[in-house]
Amino acid sequence: MNNDHPSSTRTSRRMPWTLENLLSEARLGPYLHASDGSLTAAHQLYQWNTQISSAFQEVLHYVEIGLRNAMDGQLTSWATQLGAERSWYGDPRVPLTPPTRRKVEVARTNATRGGRPELHGKVVAELMLGFWWSLLSDEYNRRLWQPCLQ
Repeated sequence: MNNDHPSSTRTSRRMPWTLENLLSEARLGPYLHASDGSLTAAHQLYQWNTQISSAFQEVLHYVEIGLRNAMDGQLTSWATQLGAERSWYGDPRVPLTPPTRRKVEVARTNATRGGRPELHGKVVAELMLGFWWSLLSDEYNRRLWQPCLQ
């Protein structure tokens, strides 16, 4: 092995696995600034931020599931009133745009991967939060939600 090669020098001088070595200066900098340069206090602030972020993710998880299930319930009821013989997301009477229908097709493909039967709940679960959020745009207010919620 050639010890003059830069990568061999780098690997021979391994830095210890500490938080300040794992994070970039730009990432740790605001925490050091907020703690007047104290590395211990910066670590505590960083850990607190991580815990708050984790708690937010949990809340967001429940909001996503609740929103998705409420919207799916309304759309399912409306599609049934329209005489749909399949799920709302597959019925042509439900006015979805071509890009939205493509997202549904991806979800259906994912839900039936490996030869699994298509289950409504599995397809709905495959539709990401961005999909549901997009159904709340102005584009869908008049043509989807006003008739659906009447």
